[in-house]
Amino acid sequence: MPTELTRRELHDMIWRRPMTQVAADLGISDVALHRICRRHRIPAPGRGYWAKVAAGKAPRQPLFREVTDPRLDRILIRKDAVRQPPAAVREACTKARTALRTQEADCRALVHSVEGSHPLALRLREALKRAKPDSDSLIRLTDPKLPSLTVSLAAADRAMAVFSRLILRAEALGFAPAPGDNGLMLMCDGEAVTLHILERTDRVRHEATEKEVSALQKWDAGQERRRRRGEWTGTWDRPEIPEWERVPNGRLAIEVDCGNHWDGLRRTFADGSRQRVEGVIDQALDTVVAVAAARKVRRADEERRRREQEEMERRRRETERRRVLEEKRTELLALQMRLFTDARRVEEFVDDYLARHCRSSLPESCRRFLDWAQEHARTLRNAGSPERLAAVLDRYRLMDDGTEIGSWTKFDRHFAGLPDTSGNGPAG
Repeated sequence: MPTELTRRELHDMIWRRPMTQVAADLGISDVALHRICRRHRIPAPGRGYWAKVAAGKAPRQPLFREVTDPRLDRILIRKDAVRQPPAAVREACTKARTALRTQEADCRALVHSVEGSHPLALRLREALKRAKPDSDSLIRLTDPKLPSLTVSLAAADRAMAVFSRLILRAEALGFAPAPGDNGLMLMCDGEAVTLHILERTDRVRHEATEKEVSALQKWDAGQERRRRRGEWTGTWDRPEIPEWERVPNGRLAIEVDCGNHWDGLRRTFADGSRQRVEGVIDQALDTVVAVAAARKVRRADEERRRREQEEMERRRRETERRRVLEEKRTELLALQMRLFTDARRVEEFVDDYLARHCRSSLPESCRRFLDWAQEHARTLRNAGSPERLAAVLDRYRLMDDGTEIGSWTKFDRHFAGLPDTSGNGPAG
């Protein structure tokens, strides 16, 4: 369930304790909490505020201003905004870190001694030499037997060194490389996990090239000629000059199992202000193990949900079968009771009629009608006899609690054993 707060309540919370602690209590990240504060115009403590408080100082606190918009005053915080990995995933991460620390010294010596000599690294070097940048000045490698790579020429050598370190470390830990659809993958505990090394880009304002300006001028001149001739003009083929473009900035990142996921695992490890991607290779390999464990947990959950749904469907069908079975038994009982009631009423009618009228004095047609009525009453009673009733019960297995009802049809006169008066005879 989401947590609902007012601006004043959230303001008091973040000024009483550090935002990291408040965010942990709310079940979100501190970045998400900062974003919520900006969105709802809540002043938040700046960098170093709590260090000054710990030193005994009293930093100045910004003034809290009320707002008139009720939508800004009402804050809904969903605790599932940041999900914690399942217990099995956290356990796998712990084991992976332990294994990495155990083999750290040996693996570091291996990396420094043979770095760049791995066969895959040598093949990657040759592929980078042959590759040509695209319109974004980036080289994109998607060879199934080579790592997935998106870098500029300037960062290609460093990207290759990062891959060499990563693949040597991975093999030392027992991860086997395997070809994939879009690039090399790592096999971990039977799971194939994708890796992607890429160079980050900056969004900068695009400066029109001479070729773009010339194409636009040529298009404008052609439009003007068509207008002078009275021809139809449109803008569908107008050359577009983009306002912004992406420029590689030299910062590398490793993406593990890239895509949309909701298991709370960090999957991107990149250059930052205080770290280089070479220093987070261990963490990236941690994530490879965690991703493999998360997939197994997810499949187990999906299998459990599938079995639960199948069991619910089985119970629903069984309940429906029992309901229909009781309904058909009730229908048959009602039809048999009608046979008995109709026969008795006919017999009572004949007896009462003869009690009021002497049979010998009745016209011939009346006597014949009464004889037919008595025969009809006997027919109705015979239709409800134990033999006829047992035949119906056995035919449809009505008294078998395990009988199936899928092939049953609607009860009719023939089902109940009623005599056919339509002249068509029994149906099938």
